[in-house]
Amino acid sequence: MRSVFRAKFIHIAILGVFALSASSAMAQSRSQYSAIRFDLPAQPLSESLRAVGRQSNINILFDPHVVGRWKAPALRLSATVEEALTQLLVGSDLHYR
Repeated sequence: MRSVFRAKFIHIAILGVFALSASSAMAQSRSQYSAIRFDLPAQPLSESLRAVGRQSNINILFDPHVVGRWKAPALRLSATVEEALTQLLVGSDLHYR
């Protein structure tokens, strides 16, 4: 009886994790294409990338050693994440995908 309970509990926990992952992915997808108000000062690019990720609830992965030498321009606009990233990377040799 105990092993049956344990198996059901594990199965429910796994389903809960999948449900959270799916809802998180849908929220990220929505925020990726919705306009967000950004008001960022000119600063190191790594700080701007982190701020855009925080504000849009999207994981933006980058190598700090690669972006460390770049400075991001001020970003004061309502834009999608793609538009914001495009603006931040203007003048650098960097691209996103």
